[in-house]
Amino acid sequence: MLAAINVFAQTEKTKSPVSKEYVFEMPYMDLDKQMKSFKSTLNEIPGLEFYGFCESRKLLMVRMPESSLIKFQDVLESHDYLYRVKREGTFQSAEKDCNAKDEINYSRSIN
Repeated sequence: MLAAINVFAQTEKTKSPVSKEYVFEMPYMDLDKQMKSFKSTLNEIPGLEFYGFCESRKLLMVRMPESSLIKFQDVLESHDYLYRVKREGTFQSAEKDCNAKDEINYSRSIN
């Protein structure tokens, strides 16, 4: 007697968190002195992507899931960085606010 066996494979679809653009005003950030060490601290935040920094307006542009925002703010505060969230900030608006687009330090990598 032959037995027929049906095998069911259940695949679970996992959604990766949707990333959102955030613009932070960092009035005391010095690109030359602090950016390298600052970017290394960003490795602590899950899903964070460094987009750029506008030196003249001191605007930090990052993309991350909303669930990482509190961790990001905790990291900023633990390193005594003063910051202000630009409520309606988008990368496009931050780039427009910058004196010159060529002064923005762009980097997709935080390493």
